[in-house]
Amino acid sequence: MFFNKKKKLLEEFQSTFGKIKSEAFNFILIGRFFTKKDNTAAYHTISDKTCNDLDFEELFMFLDRTTSKVGQQYLYSTLRTIDQPTKSFEVQENIIDKLNQSESEQFELFKNLKRLSKRETYFINTLFQESFTKKPSWYILIPFLSISSLLCVIFSFFKGIFILPFIVLYVINSVIHYWNKRNVYQYLDSIPQLVKLNEVAKSILDTRTFKQFKNDYNEPISDINDISLKMQLLKVESKMDSDFAVFGWAITELFKTAFLLEPILLFGILKRLETKKSSVERIYSFVGWADTCLSILSLRKNVDNYCIPQVSDTQKAIEFEDLRHPLIVDCTSNSIKID
Repeated sequence: MFFNKKKKLLEEFQSTFGKIKSEAFNFILIGRFFTKKDNTAAYHTISDKTCNDLDFEELFMFLDRTTSKVGQQYLYSTLRTIDQPTKSFEVQENIIDKLNQSESEQFELFKNLKRLSKRETYFINTLFQESFTKKPSWYILIPFLSISSLLCVIFSFFKGIFILPFIVLYVINSVIHYWNKRNVYQYLDSIPQLVKLNEVAKSILDTRTFKQFKNDYNEPISDINDISLKMQLLKVESKMDSDFAVFGWAITELFKTAFLLEPILLFGILKRLETKKSSVERIYSFVGWADTCLSILSLRKNVDNYCIPQVSDTQKAIEFEDLRHPLIVDCTSNSIKID
């Protein structure tokens, strides 16, 4: 089964790499990261009006060869943000060159990024760009009710009378448990995907192409690992595809209801995430950047010609030769120099 899955992924990679996407583009979700990002430090950002004038969405659909939804959001933000020239451009070209020399490294990166291709991945950015749900003012009662239920279960092995207060507590806890479901559902997409994002980042950093950056990301990966066990427990709410899984979910649901594990876990996770937002953003940006590198290589495989721009720190001029519009077939090329 493992080999069949890998074979299918390899076939998909070989058939789609370098090709224009045929999928639908949801620009509301694609633009979420850029829209909510603090771009005050950027040299310039392209406004919505300018984007409309430039047919930016059509251009993006042509340029976008990303594999993950994280990469797609990151690429969109990159194209709409004009930063000051830095050495990061040279680093990116170096990575693209390394990927270009090894198809196995391309496939390995594609395979890892493919794990973040579901729609739910679009919502990871909410975990570092939005405010979290606050605890209710009466939250202090939840640990008390949880411990009381646990004690009633333990004491019932010695005296059966303790079953009665446990039943009363279970009814009260059920009300709180299902009241809290609306809070859980807010993070049902983003939190499980964050666990996956961290796993993908670790796998990418273990590859030959990206291992040079591993030490730079040990700390943020460790920060997310610290709370990943609790996040894994919330993943039980994810979609189930078998009768056995449904049965397991039912047992787990009874257990979580009796001891109010969900609100305790959820608000515990959110409290930790509040202090780790920068780590989440760093891992998100790294994976998005890695996907962008592969996307650029894929684009270059598809176009007839391209060039790597030379950026000068001293000259104030724009010069290009035989420039062509990427969306116009058989267009006339133009050269110009603006000094």
